[in-house]
Amino acid sequence: MNERQANDGNRIRRAVRFTLVLVLLAAGWRGLEYARAYAETRPSFLVDPARCRLAARPPWMTREDVQSVRRDSGLLGRRYSFFTPGLADLFARAFARSPWIRRVRAVRLVYP
Repeated sequence: MNERQANDGNRIRRAVRFTLVLVLLAAGWRGLEYARAYAETRPSFLVDPARCRLAARPPWMTREDVQSVRRDSGLLGRRYSFFTPGLADLFARAFARSPWIRRVRAVRLVYP
């Protein structure tokens, strides 16, 4: 075997390794995308605004008042993924729109 054939063989091996690495990276990326999409749609990771708890509410505030706050938020009728970027801020802004809410101190997401 001469030097040229050895160099050609090395080039082929490097090209095969490089291609294999690219295929594995693409497969890993696709697997992560699938796992993310699967997790985002799992019922255990969906937030139902109707189940949000209003902490530190005044004792005179009735359940009907709390339902009114939830309705005023504009969030009802849809479920949100825990993985949605800015979800806590979205809920804070939505609840702050209610005339019953003076200010929103914090929105805390509790993962299942």
